[in-house]
Amino acid sequence: MKYEDLRKSNTRIFKYNGVRHIVTELKEDIKGFTGCCYKRNGFKCCFINSNLSPRKKRLILHRLIKEKYLTRG
Repeated sequence: MKYEDLRKSNTRIFKYNGVRHIVTELKEDIKGFTGCCYKRNGFKCCFINSNLSPRKKRLILHRLIKEKYLTRG
C-alpha cells in the first residue's frame, strides 16, 4: 500500500512517545466491536469501528494507545 492510498482512506499515521502508530477505521458492521490493537515491525496498528461517535472514537483510541482494557458499553 502506498502513502497516497493511505491518505485517501480513514488511516492516520503518527508518532506518540517514541512509538509509531497506524490507526484505521473499519467500515464493517461487527456487533460489539469497538477497537483492537497489535504491534508489528515497530509499529502499533490500531483498528477502530467507524460506526462510533467521534467522542467514543477518541476515547477508544486513547485507551488503545495507553494499553488499557476496553469495556463494552
